[in-house]
Amino acid sequence: MFATLAARRTSWSVVPGRSVRRPGKRSRALLLVAVFLLITMLVSGCGSGDPRGRRVAVQGQVLLDGQPLQAGVILFHCGQGDDQVTAFGFIEDGVYAIAKNEGPLLGTARVEFQSKPVSQEELEAALDAAIGTRKRPQLDVVTIPPQYGRDSELTREVTEHGDNQFDFDLRSKR
Repeated sequence: MFATLAARRTSWSVVPGRSVRRPGKRSRALLLVAVFLLITMLVSGCGSGDPRGRRVAVQGQVLLDGQPLQAGVILFHCGQGDDQVTAFGFIEDGVYAIAKNEGPLLGTARVEFQSKPVSQEELEAALDAAIGTRKRPQLDVVTIPPQYGRDSELTREVTEHGDNQFDFDLRSKR
């Protein structure tokens, strides 16, 4: 009974001699309205695109020594400093495509290639196949020549009205 009466009081003491009011219905209502407005502002800003610039879709083919690159990753580095954006896509059987909402920004983009990471399933399958054979596991990992990696000097001009079809013919030897 005492706990029920204490819970119904409109104020309680935190420090002796001082009284602090518990939030009333009006305070809770104002808090709910503020949270609702905040969420509405955040959601309405989600469809406005990247604040650093317009993104566009890109696609193309990648050859390595004249043959379709079996698997890899293509990266488009756009912008400078704090406004830098990196868009990436996976290359499968020599073809890549990056959707507009994940694509590079308009302007000059530095293009980089990386080997595709080996998945857990691929690794386990290679290990299972190698068990009992006393041979090393065979993993199909494509090695990208270093001049197309982190220090790549390849660039492409990404435009708003072009087809943004970028094909690459990478060479193992310069």
